[in-house]
Amino acid sequence: MQLKQTMAALALVATLAACHNNGEVRQHDTSHYDVITEKSYLVRESKPASNPETDSVAAKQQAFITYLESKGFKRHLIQKDSILFRRENSLEVEMILAPPTDTWDMHTIIAFDPAKNPFFVNLHRDSSQLVRYVEGPRPDSTAK
Repeated sequence: MQLKQTMAALALVATLAACHNNGEVRQHDTSHYDVITEKSYLVRESKPASNPETDSVAAKQQAFITYLESKGFKRHLIQKDSILFRRENSLEVEMILAPPTDTWDMHTIIAFDPAKNPFFVNLHRDSSQLVRYVEGPRPDSTAK
């Protein structure tokens, strides 16, 4: 009987020790990530040679950037290919970007509202996709 009580007490102590974390939230190492927590848009630093296609893509990118800035999004230059987006609800979205292979990739825009998932802006399409992302309902709102 004494052995059972001792074993039960040890099991209880081990369980409590495993659950105890001193009130700290443990997070994984983010030193290899570009961590994004605020309402922003991400772009790559690029200075491609000027030609008609590049100029056209850059103009479209600039039009989308102007719209995003008018809606309160802040510019963020992509520093690392590994990006970690932290949402308001404590969820994290990790992305690993491939190196740019063409003009379109070099002008990538990723919009991020902490209430939503990150959004890759498709420069081949019109601005309606971006307007839906920016002005659309927030995930925590209830439809009536």
